Parts: sequence; structure tokens; C-alpha cells
Amino acid sequence: MTAYQVLPLLQGLFSSVLFFLVARHDQRSTLNRLFLLFLGGMAFWGFSIGGMRLSPNLQQALWWERASLSLIGLTGVAFYLFVRRYIGLRWSWGGYLAVGFLVVTVVVAPTGLLVEGMAQDVYG
Repeated sequence: MTAYQVLPLLQGLFSSVLFFLVARHDQRSTLNRLFLLFLGGMAFWGFSIGGMRLSPNLQQALWWERASLSLIGLTGVAFYLFVRRYIGLRWSWGGYLAVGFLVVTVVVAPTGLLVEGMAQDVYG
């Protein structure tokens, strides 16, 4: 395995360790739950990119890429909501728009609208 293939898996493993370290503390806090959602998204995002890079064929890689797009949306929205809560902003249109973005991303990612196909390149 090359560093190109291993690095996303290491990122997923590191995020998983952080997830379990944070999960050991107060889970009733909304702030901790949002941060756990962010770390979980980061972990699954790393594993999905690793799965894509280790796929034996392009059809399997395409499935992993579409899954990673949903996880990218989840990670971004979870971090946005965490930061809003951390700095003390109240729920507003920004929160609704972020959640709406996540829903649209999760619905559209499995279709061919965002990623139509995959191709082999010189680096992997």
C-alpha cells in the first residue's frame, strides 16, 4: 500500500480515537453531541476515501466517492452548527439553510448528478 492509500485510513482512525475520547465525557451536552457528529463524519469520511482508493474496480470506487460526498456535507454542517453553538449564536436561518444543504447533499449524492463516473489516473 502506498501513502496515497493509507493516509485517509489513518485520518479515519485518528478521528475515531478522538470520537471515543470525547464520547467518554458528558454526552448530554448539545455542544459535545455536535462535536461528536463532526468527529464521526470526519472518521467515516476518511474511511470512505480510503475505501475509494483501495477499490479493485471503478464501479466500486464510484460508490465510495458518492458516499464520501454525503459525509463531506455532514462534516461541514456539523462543524458549522458546532461553531454557532460554541460562540453562542441562537438558531436562525443559517441553521435551517445548513441542515437543508445537508439534506439536499444526502439526497443528490447517490445519483449521478454530482459524480457521473470515475477514471483511473497515474497516481491511483
